[in-house]
Amino acid sequence: MELEKIRNLDKTTVSQGLSMLFTRIANLSGIKDPISQFNKTDIAEMILMRFKGLSLEEIDYAFKLERYGVYSSKTKHYQLFDADYVSTVLEKYKQWLKQTRVENNIPIAITTTQNQQKELTPKEKENALKLGLERVYNEYKTFKTIPVGVNYLYNYLFDKKEINPTADYRKKTRQQAISNLNPTHKNEILKALDVLNGKSNRKPKEEAIQNECKRIALKDYFDNLIKKERCIQKP
Repeated sequence: MELEKIRNLDKTTVSQGLSMLFTRIANLSGIKDPISQFNKTDIAEMILMRFKGLSLEEIDYAFKLERYGVYSSKTKHYQLFDADYVSTVLEKYKQWLKQTRVENNIPIAITTTQNQQKELTPKEKENALKLGLERVYNEYKTFKTIPVGVNYLYNYLFDKKEINPTADYRKKTRQQAISNLNPTHKNEILKALDVLNGKSNRKPKEEAIQNECKRIALKDYFDNLIKKERCIQKP
């Protein structure tokens, strides 16, 4: 499965994804001071200009390779998470990726035929979902953020009746989702996206509202587990 590139994602997904990544990467890199709003906006603009051909997952992985010393040299951040530091690491990742493909004779685009794809058994799918749920829950306990692209976990919990929202809860969640996505909401990354696209007013689409509702519900579910000191059951 090919990872979705940033240029193909909607604005809300990009905004939430980058916000989560900035916090996560800075913490794991040992940067103690919070990232300023100016730097958040500057980094977002830089990524959208120079690295929108990468996926959010690739950006996360690029900094993992940096932490693990995979590149030929490490870049000092001097306790500052800014566009200069981020662009340097992402450029190293692109060079590493290119070199890895050449050394292993991997084509730029890999196509997989239907016959080559292995269909997971129902048990394997269930285990994969449980492992994914456990991973996201543990990350939430540490960073208090939920990564993008995990709405399938809400669907899984809903189907298992672990999440059973009432009509009143749905109404309140929708109101909160619209508020979170509102143009007046102080989100510097969304503002940067609008500036780059020459837009000043944004109205959230229904798909974005639904995704935000699921994210809020998943957050509430995790908060309830934490309050009750419960863990995700392992497969």
